[in-house]
Amino acid sequence: MALKKGMKNLRDIIDVKVGQEVLRRIKDTKNSCDAHGPIMLPPIPDSKYIDILPEGIPLEGQNAAEKESQDGYEAEVKVYRCFESLDRDIVVLHQLEYSHEQYSAFIPGHICQKKNCRKMCGKNCVQDSEEHILREHPCHNPPKNIEGECDFVAIGSDFVAVFEVKGLQLEPTVQSDVAEKMFHGCCNDALKQRKRMTDLLTSIDSSITIHEFTVLSNIIRRDAVGSQTNLVFKDDLDNFVRWFDVHIPLLSKDSIDNWKTKKLMQSLLGLWCINIDNKWDFGKFALTRCIKEVNDKLLKAHVTRKSIEESQLKQNEFLGKGKQKKKNTKYPENELIRDASEIFSHYLNIDCLTSHQQDIFDSNERLLWVDGPAGSGKTVVLLGKVMQFAFDPINKSLNRKAVMVLPDYVDSAVQEYHYNLFNSLQPGLCETISANCEDPLNLISQCSSSIVLLKTRFMGVDSLIGLLCSLTKSGGHHIFFDDLHFDIVGWWAAQTGPSKIVSGQYMPPSIVDMIYELLMTVYENQSDASSSVWIFCDLAQQAGHTWFHQTNIHSKQLQALKLAFIVKTLSVNLRNTCDISMFLSVIRQYFEKKPWYNLETVWLSYFPKQQIGHYHRATKPVIYLIEDEKLDYRHILIKELQKLAGRDSCLDLNDVGILYSDVMKDSYAKIRSDQGKKDMQKNFIFLL
Repeated sequence: MALKKGMKNLRDIIDVKVGQEVLRRIKDTKNSCDAHGPIMLPPIPDSKYIDILPEGIPLEGQNAAEKESQDGYEAEVKVYRCFESLDRDIVVLHQLEYSHEQYSAFIPGHICQKKNCRKMCGKNCVQDSEEHILREHPCHNPPKNIEGECDFVAIGSDFVAVFEVKGLQLEPTVQSDVAEKMFHGCCNDALKQRKRMTDLLTSIDSSITIHEFTVLSNIIRRDAVGSQTNLVFKDDLDNFVRWFDVHIPLLSKDSIDNWKTKKLMQSLLGLWCINIDNKWDFGKFALTRCIKEVNDKLLKAHVTRKSIEESQLKQNEFLGKGKQKKKNTKYPENELIRDASEIFSHYLNIDCLTSHQQDIFDSNERLLWVDGPAGSGKTVVLLGKVMQFAFDPINKSLNRKAVMVLPDYVDSAVQEYHYNLFNSLQPGLCETISANCEDPLNLISQCSSSIVLLKTRFMGVDSLIGLLCSLTKSGGHHIFFDDLHFDIVGWWAAQTGPSKIVSGQYMPPSIVDMIYELLMTVYENQSDASSSVWIFCDLAQQAGHTWFHQTNIHSKQLQALKLAFIVKTLSVNLRNTCDISMFLSVIRQYFEKKPWYNLETVWLSYFPKQQIGHYHRATKPVIYLIEDEKLDYRHILIKELQKLAGRDSCLDLNDVGILYSDVMKDSYAKIRSDQGKKDMQKNFIFLL
């Protein structure tokens, strides 16, 4: 059937205007870095569903439907990671979606495939009747309606492979006849989706070999029901490289310019890049943009569909798209996630908190100890509590200060970051005071700021004892220890000299006693009920140091100190993406295998389990296993930074943190300079 003029123009846009440009960019990227292996589009799997729902409890209604969608998404991510592992030059499109109008540009007058369509057998025909007559008729979807989607399309030099992914799980408690019905229903549904896609591929180029498969990522082959063909099971994914080589053998090693599938690939790339309004954005292909989008969601804690959609409405308003009517959408209710208090959303641009974070923020305990691994949201809660204290007019009138004791044993940007943050909210809100000055207590009392950042760089423990005890005795001040485990290192360095940290010498018992005395004295001097001490800590971050875990700081003194406090725990990793979070949760288990772990039962209280957090996805983690402790890490970091610092990078220097040392600053600046970036000296953040 001939294309209408409008349809022909749309196909030209998809094929030529969009598809050709995308293909050119792919070739340029591949040639510029001499890349080998699959090109994944998008460069990272997209996150579509809300934060992880509670495990181990029955879910009903919308929550059950949402959990099913999450399982399906997780299944797709498993397959995405399998494609990344291939050693083949292919292009893989994930979540290829197309509208009725776009599908019609390739297959005009295609047949309606709508379930239970009344036109199928006439108005008075009962579909379940044995006498009904099926009537084929053209598809009558509205132009902008989604006609179909394909989970994965893999394009090689001489083939195209279609993969539909299903997250079906057959529980042992399900009866066999029910399981069989579920299995066949799932496979038949995938078969219809595959056919719609293969019809599209054939309409573009009927000479290309097409493979099609249904992936059941949660079912092993021996548990399959019936004799369906073209199925990929969980055990196949476990060795996907071998499976791919067997079922889709490599017949050609031509460069991408000589691929037989070039015409078809151009059409598919255009179709993948264009949206239902027939507009396109080549930025979808940029790795750095994908990383930045995930990072923005993490920073704002946009982890529910509600928070994401409300944020989009605000963004549209800001961009002048007019005030849109808010949908009366009923969202799934996740008891683990709460809307953040106004102080977080207004001042920190954070929309969601975990229930545990909110519980700590709402606490009015005078003596509170918060245990939690890196990335569990300790500092976010601390910042919220500091601001709540500082903006309270009663505290202001009584000249009460929020005193933050921050780690300061090395040159770091932590204090500078906090200082800039607080004063950006309200000029003069925060002041930095050195505990080593002549009269720090007087300076703290006389300063007009409500928040004091107390610098204790190489300050002796005995001097610090007197200062903090005086603060608690004076009444009303709220003292926060952020990352006490780093403070301990600084106090030890003040007694023994900074060089001893690097040399790995043990912490002398006398230092342990002094640290214990410091904190216990602060506790014992809580005569004024309005004074309080909150400690945020993760001793596991220092447990790798031999000098740290071989002293008794983890046993008698510290345990006695914690008994004086109300102890709360944060365990879910929130700062990183799900993939990194998974690695960190495994690394956390490393300590359980150490010989000193079981020497004291109190170890269990120092190492709260690190649970996997959000479903946000980023690039596949690159893990270097370093066997030589004397290895120079610079060449590894430079190699990774080069991937992020290209001319088209949308990342700025605030988006990069290096877990190494200042020696990398010049290296990264040189890379940016070589790539045409002129802002290499602005706001660079280094973490140690």
